[in-house]
Amino acid sequence: LVDGQVQSFNSLCTYMQQFTGDQFLEAVSDFHLLLFIATTDLLQMLEKMPTLLEAIRTKDRAKANEWAKSEDWGTVEQLISAITASSPGSQQTNAFGGESRSTGSMANAGVGIDNNVNVSSNQPLWTCPHCTFLNSPEIGTCEMCTLPRYINT
Repeated sequence: LVDGQVQSFNSLCTYMQQFTGDQFLEAVSDFHLLLFIATTDLLQMLEKMPTLLEAIRTKDRAKANEWAKSEDWGTVEQLISAITASSPGSQQTNAFGGESRSTGSMANAGVGIDNNVNVSSNQPLWTCPHCTFLNSPEIGTCEMCTLPRYINT
């Protein structure tokens, strides 16, 4: 909890969906967002942030957009896509890198995700592929990191 705001990956997804692709600099100029992406172990972005911070300090939109096209931020975008695709009533959008840089099955992030998993109570716990937390079989998102459980098809 920072400044009365819950800090979670779902909160990040909700926040980022407020902005269009050409508003990346405005989106990342928020102190709470920067603090979250710098300190969240799931993202491990602290060492990659100096270029972004310089772009924010100088209000250099081109430099910020270039950083948004990095592989590291692309991973964050894929996670955001997976979360938003698995949320009921949400629309899947590409966050800020412009056109998707992914190919193959990752280009359709969110496909094969089922949040409402119907299982019997005698099934084993499942391990989150993102953070390795053991979860109850009846839930479709990880209780620890809130990322979706991928169903093998």
